[in-house]
Amino acid sequence: ASSQPAATAAGTRILAAGGTAADAAVAVAAALSVAEPCSTGLGGDVFALYYTAATRSVAALLGAGPSPARLTLAAAAAAAAAAAPAGADGDVPLPPASPLAVTVPGAASAWAALVDAHGALPLAAALAPAIDLAEGGVVVGEVTAHQWGAATDLLAAAPGAAAGTFLPPPPAGAVWANPDLAATLRGLAAGGADWFYGGPVGAAIAAEVAAAGGVMDAADLAGWAGATWADPLRSTYRGHGVVQVPMPTHGISVCLALNILDGLDVDGRGGRLGDAGVPWGGGAATHAMIEAVRVAMAEAKVHVCDYKAGAGSADRTAELLSPAFAARCRRLFRPDGVIPAARLVASRLDAPDSDDDNGDACGRPQKPYGETVQFVVVDAAGNACSMVNSNYMGFGTGIVPRLVGADGGAPDGGGRGVGFSLQNRGCGFELTPGHANVLAPAKRPFHTIIPGLLLGPGGELVAALGCMGGMMQPQGHTQLLVGVVDYGLGAQAAVDAPRFCVGGGYGRAATAAAAAPAAPADGDTAAGAAPPARGRGAADPTTPGAVVSVERGVAAATAAHLAAVGHPLATDVGGWARGLFGKATMALRREGGVWHAGADPRSDGCA
Repeated sequence: ASSQPAATAAGTRILAAGGTAADAAVAVAAALSVAEPCSTGLGGDVFALYYTAATRSVAALLGAGPSPARLTLAAAAAAAAAAAPAGADGDVPLPPASPLAVTVPGAASAWAALVDAHGALPLAAALAPAIDLAEGGVVVGEVTAHQWGAATDLLAAAPGAAAGTFLPPPPAGAVWANPDLAATLRGLAAGGADWFYGGPVGAAIAAEVAAAGGVMDAADLAGWAGATWADPLRSTYRGHGVVQVPMPTHGISVCLALNILDGLDVDGRGGRLGDAGVPWGGGAATHAMIEAVRVAMAEAKVHVCDYKAGAGSADRTAELLSPAFAARCRRLFRPDGVIPAARLVASRLDAPDSDDDNGDACGRPQKPYGETVQFVVVDAAGNACSMVNSNYMGFGTGIVPRLVGADGGAPDGGGRGVGFSLQNRGCGFELTPGHANVLAPAKRPFHTIIPGLLLGPGGELVAALGCMGGMMQPQGHTQLLVGVVDYGLGAQAAVDAPRFCVGGGYGRAATAAAAAPAAPADGDTAAGAAPPARGRGAADPTTPGAVVSVERGVAAATAAHLAAVGHPLATDVGGWARGLFGKATMALRREGGVWHAGADPRSDGCA
């Protein structure tokens, strides 16, 4: 299941050819880079979870490169300050289009590593469907066309071959081809990751970033060790195993939120999620999930970092996922009220039931952006892959590298691009000295992208799932998992169910959507309903005034309950603005071993 029919078809083509879930996952990822470049591509990063049925084991693939070795906090802070709007207060992030926001893209290395470790076919076979699409064209979906069109100004102003590659934005229903990307994919198929990072593409990236004023050089790319395998995060929820990717992603937010919800008295009368008196989609259940994700995401904002890069950071995973810490967080919960933003970080409170607070411990608000792709694949042997591939904010920086001349000089006069844009993942760094996630050379930033798996009591796979993008991801995972585990929802029903989003500022594409004409099917946010806030504080789940957006379809009684307990609300959010609630996919094994899959109606998806 994926966000594009052509990508889902690419994966099934590889499965039919004898490929494993790993081979098919790479085929889907590559096809998405053709069909949805406004979300993903070879200029971005990959995180994946791979389940091996024969051993009931899970491995996490971390395909995210570091910041350039010559990038300094002082340079980034100066760039941020120069781009900050007049009167901006406090810490401000790197501007999204800054060449300093480009980190080493990990997708190519991750694709190769996944096939090498778990594939049955060569990388070239997995990339073949995407090459066909890039050369022959792919039909552009409605949601994709809308997001693409919203990036027109970014692409028109971006250095390199952005305008020549991605403008004008194609309308929905158009057949769009990307011959430059086809050539890059053919090179990757023949030469592997070493060709990509140490050859003409790596040289093009380094030259284009440098020409735009960045500090990434060829050594940053060719010298990167590549994607790595790691042990995943694990926690338990209602007898099921919850599996997430470790730091520097915020997968820990999902585990902590579920740890808080497990055993939580959600209504003050001993009610638990899943009880007959605590219905799915009701006010008590929704309030409990909102508060759990607020606490979990506040902790992640303080502690998630690339701790292996040093700079005074530490791995707090064991502490944050301990039963004692979950119990401490539960004591913050009030069924009839909202936890004050200043008290969300339980690890920095002397006592959770005291009057102490943590002030500005969370640092600056997290960015709400996150056009990304997430998909799931299960093969006939029961192996499965949940993967996220992302440019971060839509087309990222918008920079599309041009191939350099044979002498390694400036981009050649022909101007042929590589067919993909470079991510802006460096915007995930904090610029405050002393913060665990503070920007530093050769360090990976806080990552939002998190694939997920759900296991049974014996380690058997129950579901592969995910919900992109941005800060919606842990919120989406929590709602999907509670729906499946506590309320018995099927895959498509769980994906379809109306969602909430805490701190729901719009991303770049959705900002334009707020003023756009009516969207297909259900129109814009209802007249008279306040749109999700787009301010400094209100666009983050952990800051005062964080708005809770509730999707069209959430019961009026539920919205009234949330307002009564103190949540600032944006209600009846629909139309293009539904992208705020993410785009999920899920594959779920039901009794009898039959697999069901669901793809999100908020996307152009197909299962």
